[in-house]
This record gives sequence, C-alpha cells and structure tokens, in this order.
Amino acid sequence: MQVVYLDGKSKYHYVKRFLIETSTSNKKFVFISEEKGSHLECLSLANPMLVEVLTETKKKEKITEEVNITDFIEIKGWKAVGNRLSFDTVKKIKLTSEKNGAPESEQSEEKEEESGSESGGSEGNEPVAESKPIVPVEPPKQNGSNPSQLNLL
Repeated sequence: MQVVYLDGKSKYHYVKRFLIETSTSNKKFVFISEEKGSHLECLSLANPMLVEVLTETKKKEKITEEVNITDFIEIKGWKAVGNRLSFDTVKKIKLTSEKNGAPESEQSEEKEEESGSESGGSEGNEPVAESKPIVPVEPPKQNGSNPSQLNLL
C-alpha cells in the first residue's frame, strides 16, 4: 500500500509504503497521524504509484513535477512516519496512476513475459491497446468520517 498524507502537526506532506502485516479483522489500524488537521491525500495499491505534485518555493516559484512513489521510498513498517514529500510548500497533489494494480510479483512476471515474446503489430488500422490482467482487488474501505482509518475486511 502506498499513501501520501498531510501531517496536521507539522503541516508537511509525507509518503509511506507498507505491507498490511495482519490478518486481524474488524479492528481499526490508524496508519497516519491522528493530530487535528491530518488527512489522507491519496492511496494506491498500484505499482508504480505516480503522483503529480504542484509546489511553491520560498521565492513564490510554482513547480509541477511527477513523482514515482515506488522509487521515492522503500517499503517500511505501517507505523513509520514516512519520508517528507517536498521541502517546498505543497499546493496540490494529484494521483496520475491507477488506484488498483497487480501486486509486485505479478507485475515482474508480466514484464518477463512481455520481453520474451514481441509480436509484430496488428492487421488493419485498429489501434493496439496494451493488455493488462484483470485482478480482483478491492481498495480498502474507509471508516466513517476519518479517512486515516481503514477497514481491512
């Protein structure tokens, strides 16, 4: 699971990647700060997770960049604070990748298959779409009004 959240105490945006380490059901696991003002900006199960970040420097220059969260931070424990997204003021965050995706092990198998068998185009003028496996993954459900608490079942 990969998330970007705002910490209410420090007012900084943080990024964290973690695995769900429990099979306990019907129990809340708070994985971001419970400080007033803390909230979840975006969450994704896709690999890689890509976000577009609009920041503003101290000189009031606005910079938009795409950040690959998968490359930005390694997987840590779910209790970890995470890494600060930017040292500039974050104005806007937009998830540009899918929210759901195949687990890492399935994606690495796909890449091996794709590199091993290159097909030579299609007949006619039909556009060729990249095929992706359909993976029955449901996003975690948010509990009530607090988006930092997930119901894992």
